[in-house]
Amino acid sequence: MGRKEIRFLDDDREEGTGRGKKSRLLAILQRLQIFSCLLAEGALIVGALYGRKLNAVVLGGLAAAQTALWVWLHWKPGESILGRKKRPGYGRERSVPIGIGLWAVTFLALAAVLFRPAAWYEAVYLAEGHVDAMLRGPGSGSGLSSAGRINRGNLYRTGEVRLELEAAQAPAEPLYLRGFSGGDYVGNGWEAADEEALFVEIADILDWKEWIGMIGGMYYSMYFVLNFDMDGEGAERQLCIAHPDGDYSSIYTPYYSRSRWYWRGREGDREEGYECEYYERKDMGIVWDGETRLGEAREWYRSLQGACLEVVEDAYTRVPEELLPRLAAFAEENPREGLEEVTAFIGYALQDMASYTLTPGRPPVNEDIVEYFLFDNGEGYCQHFAAAATLLYRLYGIPARYASGYLVQPSDFRLQDGTWRAEVTDMSAHAWTEIFLEDYGWTPVEVTPAADGQLAISYPGLDSDLLRSLTERERLGGGAEKGPAGRDREAEEAWDEGYSVLFDMGEHRDLWLVSGSCLFCFVLFGPVALDDRRLRHRDRLRQADCKEVYAGMMGLLHAAGYFPDLQGWEREFPERAAEAFPELAREELCRQQKIVMRDVYGEILPGEEEAQYVRWMYFRMAEAVLGRMKGCRRLLFRYWKGY
Repeated sequence: MGRKEIRFLDDDREEGTGRGKKSRLLAILQRLQIFSCLLAEGALIVGALYGRKLNAVVLGGLAAAQTALWVWLHWKPGESILGRKKRPGYGRERSVPIGIGLWAVTFLALAAVLFRPAAWYEAVYLAEGHVDAMLRGPGSGSGLSSAGRINRGNLYRTGEVRLELEAAQAPAEPLYLRGFSGGDYVGNGWEAADEEALFVEIADILDWKEWIGMIGGMYYSMYFVLNFDMDGEGAERQLCIAHPDGDYSSIYTPYYSRSRWYWRGREGDREEGYECEYYERKDMGIVWDGETRLGEAREWYRSLQGACLEVVEDAYTRVPEELLPRLAAFAEENPREGLEEVTAFIGYALQDMASYTLTPGRPPVNEDIVEYFLFDNGEGYCQHFAAAATLLYRLYGIPARYASGYLVQPSDFRLQDGTWRAEVTDMSAHAWTEIFLEDYGWTPVEVTPAADGQLAISYPGLDSDLLRSLTERERLGGGAEKGPAGRDREAEEAWDEGYSVLFDMGEHRDLWLVSGSCLFCFVLFGPVALDDRRLRHRDRLRQADCKEVYAGMMGLLHAAGYFPDLQGWEREFPERAAEAFPELAREELCRQQKIVMRDVYGEILPGEEEAQYVRWMYFRMAEAVLGRMKGCRRLLFRYWKGY
């Protein structure tokens, strides 16, 4: 065999030395192809974290585009799909498994998003929660801030004990422990309520400038003291609160409590906690007329209450409409009057336009979290519901504040050693709205739906039957004008269950489109995998010795139905093979046979040039056999059997 023939075989394994601009461009495109595949898989995860539930048709299109790009980058016209020469870049040996692996991941992710979206997103959120816990470390809380910042991501709770409570009596009502009250909304969060500024205004209104130092104590204790005066002793409750982490930078107090709290003592340099007195809502019953033990002080409190109503209405109805144009327009388009009517509308709007979840995703950085929650995403947790309700109350002229802390249920308390104790974990961290009522002061209003999606709003003096009728009127009257926030609730619920009802082409439009996309990908990608299998078989033969190559050639002939009675060692084999395949000379077949026989039985093994000759004859025999096949048999023999 001449040098030219040997060079022909070597070309199958050599990489060209002059890549040039075209080769460098191809290498760049191959890397971009890998990047695009990774980007598609990343979109499934990042989309979940940001609450973007990607459409199945879009994902199917991504898979088809990846496959088409992969085939285009590896196909050279005039050759097999992958070609025989190595390409610059990451090479065929790695590109094929990488391409198959990435496509398989895309396909599996696509199937998961289409058929089991809830499980997919739950898995993503679980993984993010573990990462979040590791990054925050122990003792760092739940991510539900007791300050005014509104969380812009998913909420992951660890079950860490944050407070330890002790009471002589078991609470009969949910216990709201307030640690923060919001004043002005500053976009994505609240500034702390500046009540010292209110005290200055109250002093000006009442001309109490000489006693301004007393206003704070009277303001914070007013409703407890007035209720104590009318109700007598016995109804007030005592609560002891301890912070296991020793951090007392935030103090948590119940509503309708005294302004004073007392340290319980110290253990070394660590406080053991503090005590406070409070009333439950059911025990509040202030009567402004009648006998009193306060004497003249009662009139002072009456004057203070009037001034409070005046300054509170001015301070806690302000809304920065330039930051919240859609929310302001929403309130303007849906006029309501009176506390009950406004409450009914807010409750209905929150139920209709949003649903509760701890994993709503992350909003765009340039979006206000409240408007994004209410008008775009429609999913959130207590911080989002409380912030939206507070701002809506204010837009309707009702004084309201955003509050956060802990919500402790009566069932959380256990009787131990004669006292009722509760360990409050970050699972109880909560945010709510508080409104200012004449005989109660700041009062919590629960605006976050329960686990079943139902919202039960209540506050002292609210007629539940009236609220129910007003809410039903909202529902029958079409409720809120949704505008850009309008969403198909049934469609979203169906999507969460793993099905899509947004279709125009039959009951399973998405399923058919995705199936078609996957079939299209398989038609494009299947030949690539089969051709790669065949080429790998050829590569193995190029590295095999003479007897292995010869045995492979005889296997090829037997599989094609030629010479079933011969093993290749017989003397008549070259002659019969030359008769069956005239393009192969008898002398060439005899030379091949002699080289193989010497490799098996001879003392001097064939050299590399002779081994190349045996391989060359194998490929010529394979082409001769395939040339006599037609149609499906040729494709099956070439790609499925790999010859």
